[in-house]
Amino acid sequence: MVTTQEISNIPVTAPATFTGQVRRYDVTWSEAGSGTRTGTTAKFVQVTGLQSATTYNFYIKSIESGSWTAAQEVTTTNPITVTTKSLLGDTCTVSNCADPNAVCSTTTCVCKSGFYDIDGDTTNVGEACTAKLALSVSCNSVLTGVVQCSDTNAECTSTGGNVCRCQTGYFDSNGYNTPGGTCTSRKSQLNNGLYTNMPLFPVAALKVTSVTATSVTTTGVTISWTESATPSQVSSYTVVWRLSGNTAVEGSSPVGKVTSTVITGLSQSTMYEFKVISFESGSRSSAQQIESDASVIVTTMSGLVVTSLSVGVEGTSTVTIAWNAPSPGVDQVRSYEVHWTPELSNGTSAYNAAKTTSVRLTGFVSGQMYSFSVKSIEDGSRRNPQEVQTSGTSITINAGLTVGCGVGINCADSNSECVQDDAGTTTVCRCKSGYFDSNGYSTAGGMCVTMSALAVTDFTQVKEGTDTVNISWTPPTEYTDQVNRYLLFWSPPTTINGNSVYDGQPTTAVQLVGFTPGQIYTFFVRSVESGSLRYQEQYTQSSASPITMMLSWTLPSGIKTSYDVITTPSLTPTTTTTESITYSTGVIDGQRYNISITTVSVSERSDPLVATFRTVSKISGSEKSDPLVATFRTVSKIAGVVTTNAGLTVGCGVGINCADSNSECVQDDGGTTTVCRCISGYFDSNGYSTAGGMCVTMSTLAVTGITLVKVGTDTVNISWTPPTEYTDQVNSYRVSWSPATIINGNSFYDAQLTTAVQLVGFTPGQTFTFSVSSVESGSLRNQDQSTQVSTSPITICTVSGSERSDPLVATFRTVSKIHDTESITYSTGVIDGQRYNISITTVSGSERSDPLVATFRTVSKTPDPPTSLTCHATTDQSITLSWTAPSLPRGDIQYYVVQRVDIGALFTTTSSTTEYTVASGLQAAMYYTFNIATVNDAVTETNQSSFSSMLGCATKAASK
Repeated sequence: MVTTQEISNIPVTAPATFTGQVRRYDVTWSEAGSGTRTGTTAKFVQVTGLQSATTYNFYIKSIESGSWTAAQEVTTTNPITVTTKSLLGDTCTVSNCADPNAVCSTTTCVCKSGFYDIDGDTTNVGEACTAKLALSVSCNSVLTGVVQCSDTNAECTSTGGNVCRCQTGYFDSNGYNTPGGTCTSRKSQLNNGLYTNMPLFPVAALKVTSVTATSVTTTGVTISWTESATPSQVSSYTVVWRLSGNTAVEGSSPVGKVTSTVITGLSQSTMYEFKVISFESGSRSSAQQIESDASVIVTTMSGLVVTSLSVGVEGTSTVTIAWNAPSPGVDQVRSYEVHWTPELSNGTSAYNAAKTTSVRLTGFVSGQMYSFSVKSIEDGSRRNPQEVQTSGTSITINAGLTVGCGVGINCADSNSECVQDDAGTTTVCRCKSGYFDSNGYSTAGGMCVTMSALAVTDFTQVKEGTDTVNISWTPPTEYTDQVNRYLLFWSPPTTINGNSVYDGQPTTAVQLVGFTPGQIYTFFVRSVESGSLRYQEQYTQSSASPITMMLSWTLPSGIKTSYDVITTPSLTPTTTTTESITYSTGVIDGQRYNISITTVSVSERSDPLVATFRTVSKISGSEKSDPLVATFRTVSKIAGVVTTNAGLTVGCGVGINCADSNSECVQDDGGTTTVCRCISGYFDSNGYSTAGGMCVTMSTLAVTGITLVKVGTDTVNISWTPPTEYTDQVNSYRVSWSPATIINGNSFYDAQLTTAVQLVGFTPGQTFTFSVSSVESGSLRNQDQSTQVSTSPITICTVSGSERSDPLVATFRTVSKIHDTESITYSTGVIDGQRYNISITTVSGSERSDPLVATFRTVSKTPDPPTSLTCHATTDQSITLSWTAPSLPRGDIQYYVVQRVDIGALFTTTSSTTEYTVASGLQAAMYYTFNIATVNDAVTETNQSSFSSMLGCATKAASK
């Protein structure tokens, strides 16, 4: 075997004869040094210490030492020629390199492909070839001049631990620490600190695509992009932007490993170009960057952001969102969109509000926090619509009963409160004491109802014998399943069967035995509810009080008197000096009593005040009814208002009401307290400062018997009769006329307290209507009020040349108790567009004419819009709307107009039906807003009402 420095097993062929005479064989060689290797009688020898890449001539000596004193030698004549192997860097011939991983290339031994010289010096001779290293495998960064890494796009770098890493411009397909990857190329030229767009050599492996922009505001925009085909090699992204047309970077925003981000701090009305840089940090110690080819041009908006965004909560699932339109610029807004996060259960997170500036949306989750924003859509400036969006406004939907609350989450029901749950680990909404949950303790969706709703009714008592009472009652009309049981109490307390209370369970009738004969008892029934307050019961109570009957009335003005009271059937007493009387004995339950009250003053007696009452139907025998509370109204001179409240000029307020129904509680002159005064249109029968009066309608002060007498061509004599009562309350009389004509500098005449006047200066030939007003100034402080009576028109005499006609003298008198003309005017309660059936009968003494019957219809006018809009029977492509007809249609309803607000589309019903299905143009799982207008048969006015309040409805999600 021949190596670089030795030759093993040089063959020796023994002579054909006399081999026994050969003591040994010696090998000698020449070229590049000579030498001798003493051998043995063996037929081979190993020679070492030779030089590499050298050719040697070897000779064999046969040594014979048995014939002579001195040994004899014989040397071969033909040498053996051998060339030693070449080291790395040695000259060589084909296949003469000693290293098996080397090859002879252009007469020099070099390492094969995939191997490198371990000493790193390809100019010297020696060392060995070793296999090149994979990515992430340790290498020797000190070596120069050799390629240690197997990937042609890798290098041995000391940065990051003396290992093979991809060169700049390439990334490791296996990541930073996993061997076996390959270096994948990307762009390689750096400009202004950021990599410019260069074609990728094999693939565009790390560039993002499809850069887009949404939600443009005056100073911000949302930028989104699509990741590359190998996003796992990207550690993060940075969004960069430049002024459109410039190469210099205006700004950048590192955003991590996301595909969308909001950029803020931009200038208004400015055009920007946005791109995205991918950062690759898995191949080298410092991250590599690659900028996208894709970009998006954005122009920030100015002036179209809405203002004063407000969000309110209704109940547990409804919100109202309102905003102010931008000003100026509102004409540039095509529509508004309301956006919220998180999305609803049906997948919706936006609502098209068209051009309205408020919406009412339902379907939100009780106790959930939502963030709302409003986007203005502008499509009149660019090919594609532009958008500008407000910042978000967060609000938490109020929590319903049994739903978590606290830390900004309020309870929706005003009669509930946020308390700890049973475990004491969180807080939930529960009804307050005095209210119960209509759905019970554990079921959400209920409401807090006052405990009085559980009160029993028709509480009846029947005595048996001397110590027994049968008691029954009617359960509440609603929520009876919330009543746990009924408890019966009585007062004064008496022990019955060992208790002073009886647990009636859910029964509604009991018999109790053991009461004291002759004792008066009051009984109570409690409805006990135990489903709303955990480990606690609450109740509402109904009672049966001892039976008394009391009548009361108001003392007539200015009279000091007594009263005779007659009842049928008879009750005692029958006379009283006070304005009330109480019957405590002999009152029969369910009995009708005819009562007559006469005011007595010395020998004079008033007309009787007559009334009929009936006590409450309960029990028979001597049992007493509940108190009888009655209200009287006089038919003559006695006012009959039952009151224990404040009279006129008496202090009121804080639980003290005014007794007279035509009075009100107002501040006194000093502004320090409140007193009862007559309302406008009524006067105090006792004047402003004297208590004890009553409020009388101003029509009582109207004059009667107005008489007109024309004198000459421009003069009228007018006289009248004062009112029959309360003339001392009239401050003055005022005569007025129409059309207005200035007489003595005025268009009216103040007659003071006279009842006849002469007026001069009217236009001849003109028809005038005169009225006389009674002015009362003693009831409203610093303010006059009046009541007016008018005459029929009268024409002043005319003059022809120098001649004057005889005067036409006319006397008019109003008909007693009847209008002074054959007409009647209804000024209150008249409904527009209503048909009225009218019957008019003439009355003279005891005789009555046949009635005149007619049907009239008032003029139809603009109707009111419908109310109570609801949506139901929704599908993924249709919504059915229902509503209630307006309470004042003001005519015959012809049809309704349904408006889809977001696009302004109008639909009409075929008749006055109150339901319509919108079945065109709708998409699945979307919110839509509708409102409705009424159309009637009005002619003189607009026959279509304004649109109703808006209703938001959502279509169902499409079935899969």
